[in-house]
Amino acid sequence: MKRADRVMERAFFGLAGVVLGLALGSGPARAGGMEWPDNGTRSFGRAGAFSAKADDPTAIVLNPAGLGFQLGYSATFDNNLIRQNVCVKRAGTYPGTPGPYRYAGQPYPEVCRNLQGAFYIPMFAAAFDLGLKRWTFAVGGYGPHAVGRREFPMSVTVTDPDGRSVRAPGPTRYDVEDLNVIVIYFTVAAAYRPVDWLSLGAALQVVYANLDYSVYVPLDPTYDPDGDIRFRINTKGPAATGLFSVLANPVAGLFLGASVRLPVRASTKGDAWINLPASYSSMSSVIEWGRTCDDDSKGNWCPVKNKAGLVSQLPLVLRTGLRYRWRIKGHPEAPDLADIELDLVWERWSALRSFDTQLNARMLGTPMEVFALPHHYQDVVELRLGGSFTVPRKLGGGWLTFRLGTYYGNDASPLEYTRLDYAAWARLGLYAGVSYRIMGMDLHLGFAYVWNGTGDRWRPWSFRSRRKVQHSCLQPIDAFTPPDPARCADPSAAPEVSDMSRGTYRGSFMAFSLGMTVRFDEMARQIRRRKGASR
Repeated sequence: MKRADRVMERAFFGLAGVVLGLALGSGPARAGGMEWPDNGTRSFGRAGAFSAKADDPTAIVLNPAGLGFQLGYSATFDNNLIRQNVCVKRAGTYPGTPGPYRYAGQPYPEVCRNLQGAFYIPMFAAAFDLGLKRWTFAVGGYGPHAVGRREFPMSVTVTDPDGRSVRAPGPTRYDVEDLNVIVIYFTVAAAYRPVDWLSLGAALQVVYANLDYSVYVPLDPTYDPDGDIRFRINTKGPAATGLFSVLANPVAGLFLGASVRLPVRASTKGDAWINLPASYSSMSSVIEWGRTCDDDSKGNWCPVKNKAGLVSQLPLVLRTGLRYRWRIKGHPEAPDLADIELDLVWERWSALRSFDTQLNARMLGTPMEVFALPHHYQDVVELRLGGSFTVPRKLGGGWLTFRLGTYYGNDASPLEYTRLDYAAWARLGLYAGVSYRIMGMDLHLGFAYVWNGTGDRWRPWSFRSRRKVQHSCLQPIDAFTPPDPARCADPSAAPEVSDMSRGTYRGSFMAFSLGMTVRFDEMARQIRRRKGASR
């Protein structure tokens, strides 16, 4: 093939990758809460131990410096399906005096999130060198690897003292009714290799967030649900962050990787709604909420939208990785024969104390300006160990690779601040994956099972799959009085105003990943080789 034809071929593959990346990368990816390994099916099968490997376009997630060792044009399209189970058995009983056909005085039942089916997180990334020897670029889009939807039943069935079934309010109504979070990272990345063994990378990310949150607020001091107000906040907006990274191969087989993701501060804007119960409909005349609800409001729902603002954050993240690999001799195009990698990740969640919403409303002349959800997160340390093994001979003309990995991360949420909006609990996971490479195309599969619970930093053996909360520092949201900003650090001294989070929590994730990577240059070489052999 003439040189001009080859240049045109490379340009075509590069342009196709860019266009496809912008088209698919703009698709919605729902996520939120604490991230866990990981975007990219190959990384997923290794429990996210990928910082010192990063040898496909998904390097834009963990270590964009890995692009510097990737020549030519390639694209990856991965799809993760996650099924989450979270259940809580709240301690204590419903307030009030027991009686016939009454739920008062009865134990709280166990409730679980009631969404069916799997949560879908897609990812697309394309890498291209534009014919340059030292530079590689990439574009892509993805969502954080987490489940951004929480919904618990607001009505349950309990038995009265005579054994009759009666309807009762859901035990989690003051924690979360419905949470739906969409976060998308639109990414442009580049890597430069000043010398053969060293690559420097950076990525610019525009983060789009859409946050929709509903919660009940008690107005009656006895927590009578007939006197609850329902708030709903829906805000959206962009933010920006960046990644800076390095990947080194100082000696044969040894790779060292490190990256930092800058914190994200999203100041989203949107609307707020209020729903007054029938017993408090007269309050609509004293709530200055754009305009008061009139007699035609259906179900005492105040349909007027009022402006609201929510400040949310994602933390500073530092990643380091140490990897060693063995190659298959005589087959430079083959995957690694075997490799093993250990990653250490630090996430600075302690910088996020509370999710606060600014409301544009007043009651009796008093601003309803504080909608606070204290979390008092603490820093997270993650240990990720993973590797791969490739059958050292071709099977059906291609290479078969297996992957295994395990992962541990400590609590981001203190026990006394356990919430259901973001299940920021310790996690222990087992991961597995398989790939088949032929004609420049890799087909990937991955599976993971992750337990939620509680555990200490640096001590995976301390992990417990059931999260038992004996002391609660949480109170139902008060729209008029901001909560004490100080953390409830001494459970024995702090008065327990509410038992809303006391109880036993359990949760788990089951995830599947399916993806494909196409290396266009390798595919073109294989096609030319076969054409030449057939002549």
